Amino acid sequence: MCGIVGIVSNNKKNIKPERVKKALQKISHRGPDDMNMYSDDHISFGYVRLAIRGLDKNHNQPIKFDNFISFANGEVYSKDNNKIDSNINDLKPLIKDIINDEIDVYDRYDADFAISIYNKEDKSIILARDYFGVKPLFYTWIDEETLLFSSEIKGLFVLLNNNYEYDNDSILDYLLFGYPLYKKTIYKNIFRLEPRTIFKWNLVTNEKKIIKKELNIKYRNKTISPVNYLERAIKNRLISDRNVGAHLSGGYDSSLIAYCSKNSINYYSGYYNKTDNDYIFSNLISKDINIKPKMIHLKDNINLKKFINILDAPVMSTGVFVPYQIALNANRDNVRVLLAGQGSDELFLGYSRFNEIRKVHSKEELFIELINSDLNMINKLFMNLDIQKKYKNLFLSNNYLEEAQRFYIDNFLTELLHIEDHVHMNFSIENRTPYLGLDIVNFIKKYGINIKCNKGDIKKIHTDKSTALTKRKSKENMNKSIKDVINKEELNNIIESKIFNNFNYELLKKYIDNLDNLTKKEQYTIWFIYNINVWYKEKKFSKKITLGG
Repeated sequence: MCGIVGIVSNNKKNIKPERVKKALQKISHRGPDDMNMYSDDHISFGYVRLAIRGLDKNHNQPIKFDNFISFANGEVYSKDNNKIDSNINDLKPLIKDIINDEIDVYDRYDADFAISIYNKEDKSIILARDYFGVKPLFYTWIDEETLLFSSEIKGLFVLLNNNYEYDNDSILDYLLFGYPLYKKTIYKNIFRLEPRTIFKWNLVTNEKKIIKKELNIKYRNKTISPVNYLERAIKNRLISDRNVGAHLSGGYDSSLIAYCSKNSINYYSGYYNKTDNDYIFSNLISKDINIKPKMIHLKDNINLKKFINILDAPVMSTGVFVPYQIALNANRDNVRVLLAGQGSDELFLGYSRFNEIRKVHSKEELFIELINSDLNMINKLFMNLDIQKKYKNLFLSNNYLEEAQRFYIDNFLTELLHIEDHVHMNFSIENRTPYLGLDIVNFIKKYGINIKCNKGDIKKIHTDKSTALTKRKSKENMNKSIKDVINKEELNNIIESKIFNNFNYELLKKYIDNLDNLTKKEQYTIWFIYNINVWYKEKKFSKKITLGG
């Protein structure tokens, strides 16, 4: 696991190695074990390394062969179901095949990666990102001939000399969903390279090419256990020369990881109260397989500004507090890899919201179901907005369940992985996600997704392995209540600072005074507005935000 930063340009004056070095130092939490760079007249790029596999200097980067030089962030667990030679950098075969086979790598490699590859002979650059976007990669063009990229947006800030602006469309996305959609970020002209994407640019011919692997979704009507596929995915992600741990929340996904890894790693369970189902069931599972997780009593007094600076963005939900505190404790135990259950709910239709989506009869209803804020409240607070018109082309087909699942995979999961990556890497810990492994992708390709029962395939594994979770109907998320987390003084600052134009602050004051009686979606609306306000002040913007007319 690493962090990468680079400047690519046809203008030699824009190649600034000293700024790349400062950007690498800014994201050094991603890689405390090594730092290296390469520069010529067309590129300056480098990496910081968190050594997980191959701890000696022979596994340091850059990765060189023929005319190519590469800096990459990632892990390769297997190629064509075979282990990678441990005597070489595990990323080297993947880099070679990205150059030669391009899109085929997504069908052959079980790997998480964000990769930069430079051809010194023909002056071309390749950027590539893994199947689901486990490893982050952000980029921006400062002009038609200069590209900047970084594993974290804060690295881009350094390259841009802190010259950045917010993006109005992305702010509206955030206020509705809790995250910007698709390749957008909250910043103007700063984008994320989307998952399953390879970008190529020849600086001599100026030819640019984007190759994207399609996400194919199909459904079935019966339950099939993916236990063998999941066990292989977990086994692959236990490969490490450093200490490995896992989240154990007491839900289906994390407990299956515990069942399949059994005592070979450290386990961490977070709880707010001992009456929580998460606390009760994580203890039941621990007794069932004879493990002793570290039980972490989660704190309430969390500094929101800290998370905004870790994520370089407003916070989606209070759920971010849990992995942060688990990673904090794992770091004290010198754990450098944590396994978690991200992706299972998106791939196996686990969210209860999918039950409501099955009932929708129009794209308008689907839109209302997918947003996390209250549309009526948003329309009352923000004047002259035509939200339905703005998002009218969000869904392409009338297969509403498939549209919703694609949306969750391409947007919510992408944001969730961004959060998990940045929170873990803040403590120099790699986040690994077995449910997003190639084995699970192959299972879904072969059998499809069980359309009849939320996570029926995953629940079937539990029936076969243990009775510990048979009485559990659902897993509560670990999100703290918004009204318990919002800083009251900061909430009042929203009214005073007035960062929005065309906004009804008098009505907002009434909502704030009645916060305890608002619906969940209404409270999320207040949470999003609150976060934008804290983020706006933390990033020291001065131009007021205007949404709509």
